[in-house]
Amino acid sequence: MVIFIEEISKRRFTRLCKYLSGFCLGIIIIFIPIFLYLKLNGIMDAFLNQVIFGGAAKGFSAGGLKETVKNFYAVINRNGSLIPLFTGLFLMITKFKQSGFYYYSGYTLSYFLMVLFLSFSSGDAHYNMVLVPFFVPALVFLVDILDSAFPVMKAKNAILVLFFCLVFSEGLAKYIFDFSKIIRDNSGSQLIKAGKMIDENTKPTDKIISLGFNGYIYPFTQRDIASKYCYQGSGLTYMPGAKDEFISDILTSKPAIIALFTGEYGISQIIDDWHEPIFKMIDSEYRLLSDENGFSLFIRNE
Repeated sequence: MVIFIEEISKRRFTRLCKYLSGFCLGIIIIFIPIFLYLKLNGIMDAFLNQVIFGGAAKGFSAGGLKETVKNFYAVINRNGSLIPLFTGLFLMITKFKQSGFYYYSGYTLSYFLMVLFLSFSSGDAHYNMVLVPFFVPALVFLVDILDSAFPVMKAKNAILVLFFCLVFSEGLAKYIFDFSKIIRDNSGSQLIKAGKMIDENTKPTDKIISLGFNGYIYPFTQRDIASKYCYQGSGLTYMPGAKDEFISDILTSKPAIIALFTGEYGISQIIDDWHEPIFKMIDSEYRLLSDENGFSLFIRNE
């Protein structure tokens, strides 16, 4: 929207057409392989229903104006997200009727609309990543102030280095910590072992299901999934009939293996409405095969 408003205001329609054409071309390049994969595997409808429509149903079910306002304040007060808004408003005021006014007007409006869009969703923290590009103009504005305040080149460079170290210190510390977790993490080997255990204790025609909204185990086993709902919960809870269809799939087909993720946040992935009938079936018709490798694997009694 920033570019659109800027080009329209300066009547650069030819360049705007080039931007739009390039943008559309990029979407097509990314979309074609995904489209072919979904279409050739016959899962286009499931993808649209579960990912697109299910996600949209979740995103636009905030529960009214009160909940939307609550989410707006949650989004805008997280990760310094007020900085781009304040920067845009300040530059709009100071550059009124001057060069760059339309740019910063578009920038501020775009940012406000993006935050408002996120407010219609649950307001979860990871959605804030879409606001990252808006920090670039704000950082450039602050760097320009520092650049003009220190005429001496050596002092200027030192101040800029210190400035960026302070700005990115928290993110860098988190990145180093997360990277160290990857080095120490053994979940990959656990998944390989769990998948191998499933294959060794089932027949090629058998099917499995993992309870919750993770799909970690599926790529590590050769067994098919017992329901098209490879994960349960999240946006699917807003899809009419999805819960009943999933429960019917599992209770009817009785998968050879039912996997329960026991890692971090594993228990929180269980939803009573979706999984209580499955656990009742486990109690009467299944036994515990293994509770190692990050999964509780329940195998059907012969």
